[in-house]
Amino acid sequence: MGWQRVCAALASLAEVPGTWWSSVAQDSSAVLAWKEDTLVVRWAGNPALWIESLPQDLLVRTAEEFLSLSPPGYRVALQPVGGPEPRILKGLDELARRFASFRRRVMRYPHPQGNIVDRIVRREPCAVAVDMPLPSNAPSVDMVLLLPAGVASCWLVRRAECLRSPQARSLLVQQLASLRHALASSQALATIADAIARWPHVPAVFARRRVRGTLRRVLGEPVVLLTDFLPELRPVVEGWAAELRRQGVLSVCVSQPTHFGPRHWSVNP
Repeated sequence: MGWQRVCAALASLAEVPGTWWSSVAQDSSAVLAWKEDTLVVRWAGNPALWIESLPQDLLVRTAEEFLSLSPPGYRVALQPVGGPEPRILKGLDELARRFASFRRRVMRYPHPQGNIVDRIVRREPCAVAVDMPLPSNAPSVDMVLLLPAGVASCWLVRRAECLRSPQARSLLVQQLASLRHALASSQALATIADAIARWPHVPAVFARRRVRGTLRRVLGEPVVLLTDFLPELRPVVEGWAAELRRQGVLSVCVSQPTHFGPRHWSVNP
């Protein structure tokens, strides 16, 4: 399988000090996510490296905006030996030498929502998947938590500011209905179980901190986390949460990212 080849190649690189992957693997601020057989490395919610396997090697790509001042919109493959272009990164060898400056560039403008998710999953080892696509064309799950007794819960994280309009709240209700339908399928259980099983093979600090366990079932009701709001707006956000419940969203949690923890997981039915 492709993801196993990716992990095997990265394990070899992790054993060599000074390689680009050894820097990534030791970085506690990096968050990893799987997109099928591609390993995605995120900083501050920004996907920055896409790593996949070739028959004899790895293909490592990054976004153009993290290489130079060119406009964003497409990805560039980083070759083992850099070319003559006057870029910030000329290749994987340059990534290893200038890893700190590359990371700073990626984190310069944190993703408004993704950064919140990354802050939570770095702190909570029970977060076993990030930005996970599910079958049936459902919205991607922002994070999956593996709870005691092998129970997984799927979370959508939304900044409260983004739900200010009734139309945005109605769209969220529609997304929850689609996601609820996807979670009822056996494919969802298999997809999440596969993601959990991959972490022991990924040589990185983030992977080592994930909890181990057997997935027995997935809660059929996804949870919405409303977060990142001014303290004085909490009553307003609580009102939006109540409105979502009236529209059929059974599990809504209101919490700041720094306060989110085990006591909030009990909102699951």
